[in-house]
This record gives sequence, structure tokens and C-alpha cells, in this order.
Amino acid sequence: MYARQALRAATGLVRWAAVGVPTAPCPAHTTLYTCWRASSSSVSAAVSSVTPHPPSTSLQVFWKGGGSDVYPYLWLRDNCQCPNCFHSTAFARMIPLDHLHPNTSPKSVQVSETGVEVEWTDGHLASYPADWLHQRAFDTTRHTHQQCLYKLPKKLWGSELSQALPTASFPRIMADDAALLNFLTAVEQLGVVVVRGMREGVGEIERLTQRVGHLKVTHYGGDGGDNLLADAFHAASHLRQHQRQHYHMLTDTIVDFEDIGTQGSHQYHAISRRPMIQLDHDGSLDRISFNQMVRSSVFQVGVERATAWYNAMLAFRDLVCHPQYQIKYKLKAGEMLVFDNLRVLHGRLGYTSSEGARHLEGAYWAWDEVRSRRRVLSTKLGQS
Repeated sequence: MYARQALRAATGLVRWAAVGVPTAPCPAHTTLYTCWRASSSSVSAAVSSVTPHPPSTSLQVFWKGGGSDVYPYLWLRDNCQCPNCFHSTAFARMIPLDHLHPNTSPKSVQVSETGVEVEWTDGHLASYPADWLHQRAFDTTRHTHQQCLYKLPKKLWGSELSQALPTASFPRIMADDAALLNFLTAVEQLGVVVVRGMREGVGEIERLTQRVGHLKVTHYGGDGGDNLLADAFHAASHLRQHQRQHYHMLTDTIVDFEDIGTQGSHQYHAISRRPMIQLDHDGSLDRISFNQMVRSSVFQVGVERATAWYNAMLAFRDLVCHPQYQIKYKLKAGEMLVFDNLRVLHGRLGYTSSEGARHLEGAYWAWDEVRSRRRVLSTKLGQS
């Protein structure tokens, strides 16, 4: 995430903060999937019966509402929720690994009013609440809640967003947890939010950062004029639908990014290797690495694949540079631009000294910390 604040319209201080490592160093919404949010009252599972499931390495649980789910014995033993096996305050497993064996099996199993009770062959007694089991069923079609807890679904946008750019009030998100949660949710789903109502002077980004998490150390920065923003996830989705050969070339080809320089007295030589379009484990878009300046000249592929990759990259370039996928925004006094630096490509128009002196202040936030804050607030406010 990247945030940038303008404290004066023509002259003065400009600030930014970002979540994630830069991928492009300082160009009607479609939701990629739908979240199912569970609350304590949204699940009311009850067990009707249980039986060993062939080949006797798992337990089949039948629900009173119909249907059944199967749970491996090893998983059940590993995830016993008793005080000796699970720390209820730290939410951490305490069972030693040497307590697990390939032939783990129950000595007896019975249905209770609250769920399932198991006596294991090692003499250990365990109780598994029905709701707890139901939420952890080995059924990928019911794992949307966990997916949304991990990452919120993205809402794709194009030039139409310039007519309804999401905004947040700095005083409100500093004082109200619900406002902060709405702000973090919007940044995660849309990838860009303008924060308004910031005071002039150095230190406002640090205040907001302390409200969200911690600063992420980086040697990246930049300057320029008006902001150009493009939703690279939207462009990648278009490529996947209409130019699949180019899409797979960019998701399957590893590219080296090499950055060498000096910041103060610190010298750095950073190398990262990843495809330009990087996917998550489930095939969903995870990040875009579109960095012309630091893409290495060392390209460890064959000649034919290199040519095909360049053709695919240029097709992607044409998409993100098309006005259909771009918005332009000029920051006003007291505003800060916050955006997802692993998704939104950010560029700036030319800036001349005749427009007045400016100072750039910025920071990066780590997505792990931002999502952690969002989860904590969701639980606190009863929205998870």
C-alpha cells in the first residue's frame, strides 16, 4: 500500500505511505469472489451420529440438518481443543509432535449435546464442538470465510472510478475504529483511497501509521506532479479472458528484478525473482511486478520464449496505459493518497518548479500488518 499526502495545493509538503514492496516504482466494479462472513449465530450445527469412515483412518460426522463431513483421525488428534493441547488465550496448539502417530485412532467416540467426544487409544480425552467441526469441514466449497479472513475480495475498476474515488476522513479514522476498519477494507478491496482532513506539518503519516501498524523500511521514493493510477488486476483479468496465451506467458515466466544503489551511507543490491503477473496458490491474482527501471537485462530463458514474453508484456503495457483502465487525480491541501502497491500501478505527470516548492514525505506499510489490523478490528466490532 502506498500513501501520499499533499499539505498545500501549489506549494508545500507532499506525503506518501505504501503497503508492500514497490512493483511499479513510482501507472462498473467487478468482484473476483464473494465473501461469506460467519458470526457466532450464523452457524448452528448439531451432530446426529458418527461412524468410522473407510479405510478406518477418519471419522464421518452426520449432521441433524442433513449431510455429513469426514475428518481424518490425525487431524482430529492434532487439533484437540482441550486445555492441555490448545492455549485458549494465545490461540496456539500445544500438543507435541511426538504425540502424533500414523496409526492414531479412537478407542471410543460418542455424540454429546455440544458435539463429539473422543477417547483416543493413548487414553487422551478430547471434545470437539459441533460448530467448530462444521466450520472446519474438509469441503473447499465452504472455505470462503477463511479466504475472506485471509484476503478480502478485490473489486476491479477502470476510468469510471475517477467519478467516485473512495475517500476517508483522517480525524475519523484516527478516533473511530469503525471508520478505520472501513478505510482498511476499502484499500484492500479497491486498492486506492484518498484520505482528507490532514493537518499541515510533518508527522501526520507517522500518526496514521501508528494507528495501522508499523513502518516498513525501504529505499524507494519518488516525486512528480498529478497522480496517474491504473488497476493492473483489471488489466490482467482482461488479458486472461481475451489473450490467454499472453496471460500464461506472463504468469509462467520468471523475471529477475535487480536494484543497485546507495541511500545515505547504506549501499544496497536487491535481487528478486518472480513472474510479472504472480498468482496465489488458488490461481487468483496476487501481485503485479511491472517495473521497467529495475527489470534485469539478465533474462534466463531461451530466445523464442524471450520474444514471446516481450510480446505478452507489451500487450499488457497497452492495457494499463489505455485511458479505460486509468484515473488521474491531483491531490488537494490536506489530502493523502493511499494505494495497494502490489496491484495499482502509480505514475506521476511532469512537475515544474514554477508550480512551487514541494517536499515529499512517505512510508510503506506491510500488507501482513494491515490485514492483521483489519482482522482484529472486525472481531472487536463483531463483523467477523
